[in-house]
Amino acid sequence: MDKKAEVNPSSQSIDTELILKNDLGISTAPPGSPDGVPQPSESDFQVYIPKTQDGPDGCNQHFLVIPLPNGDFLATWTMGALEGSGDQHIVTAKSSDAGQSWTRPKYLMGPDEDGCIASWSFPVVAGDRVYIFYNKHRGFVDFHHQWTGQLWFQYSDDFGSTWSKPYKHLQISPNGYSHKVPGSDPNWIVYQAPIITPSGKVLVGFTHIATRALCEQEEIFSSEARFLCFDNLLAEGDPEKLTVTTWPENGQDGLRMTDPRYPWTRFLQEPTIQPLSDGRLFCVMRSATGYAAYSISNDDGRNWSKPEILRYYDGGPKVEQPIAPCPLYKLRDGRFILVFHNNTGDANQGSHVADWCRNRRPVYLLVGRERPDSNGQQPIVFSQPRVLADNDRIPISRKQLTEIGTYPSVFEYRDKVYFFFPDRKHFLLGKILSSELLSDSGLPE
Repeated sequence: MDKKAEVNPSSQSIDTELILKNDLGISTAPPGSPDGVPQPSESDFQVYIPKTQDGPDGCNQHFLVIPLPNGDFLATWTMGALEGSGDQHIVTAKSSDAGQSWTRPKYLMGPDEDGCIASWSFPVVAGDRVYIFYNKHRGFVDFHHQWTGQLWFQYSDDFGSTWSKPYKHLQISPNGYSHKVPGSDPNWIVYQAPIITPSGKVLVGFTHIATRALCEQEEIFSSEARFLCFDNLLAEGDPEKLTVTTWPENGQDGLRMTDPRYPWTRFLQEPTIQPLSDGRLFCVMRSATGYAAYSISNDDGRNWSKPEILRYYDGGPKVEQPIAPCPLYKLRDGRFILVFHNNTGDANQGSHVADWCRNRRPVYLLVGRERPDSNGQQPIVFSQPRVLADNDRIPISRKQLTEIGTYPSVFEYRDKVYFFFPDRKHFLLGKILSSELLSDSGLPE
């Protein structure tokens, strides 16, 4: 018998009705939500539009798009009938005309191989090679089957037309939040593409969810932000020789912040990293406080400052954010873009920070610039919020989703700024962001 199955011999079947019961016990669509057939949000591109709400492709999320060296756009995302259902798998699609048209999704990895799902893919370009890394569930469930898994990857040498076999040797190092049985698969999610740091390292943040054994109450868990450094990805051509280091090293704690709902727990998730002009790294995360949080690294991501609440400027108003993604992006000219939801959990009659069927629309952006001589203070100042996207408010699927702009991607290509985003974790769309929307005029001094 597999060692990890001995740790948790429970059935590997995934109960869709139990998923719905648990999720809808947390949140439901706002009262007064309109009826009818939902339509995709206003957009410039339609990457993928399912034919029905509740088909096998009804849930499309964690949507990352990157430009390739040959000029194509590559998209990868997690598809399934519902988030966490037993058919959840990784797909890819391509565009050869800057997003105007897209190939049909191509299956990359999931339950077809071994009956276990695959989730949360993220791409990296290394020369003319493209890697896709992902969380591959292998049957052992610590906290949740779509979180517990191994770090696998595949690569393409023809710009995403064909893909290699999966490689399975990379390991996320354990720490105090990990399962106590050595070798057990961790609970983790990477939700954005890695960056290349000023010193040339390929670095990405990940959410590390604490093992269930540390939970004082069922379904109330701690989480932290940690980081993966792909040590030799840009220089090593043999995929078997790729290595990864988990930071902070030597089993140290990741970035943690007290959850005010349950003060015995810690809650920080979904770190995104961007470089500052002086070589430091700036990381933004979601917290359970009703506000975004940030931390700074002075040593290329090995160690980080104590997390603090993100503000519009040092000492200014806090950046309101429920438990929802708030990724930070950097443009070539030094401007920053923060994608967020601009409320503490109460939008659309939301009753708490995790009321995710209500408080994740509309999606907003902030434009930021580094302030000169920050002297240890928050080094980025931000504009006032601007609405980035909204939808028709018609809930989608049995989960009654109304959210928009969660788990998106932003990049520049040929002097245009592209924003690719899911609408209700169903429609996959894209926009070119206007210069007016991205203006940094009126920033505080």
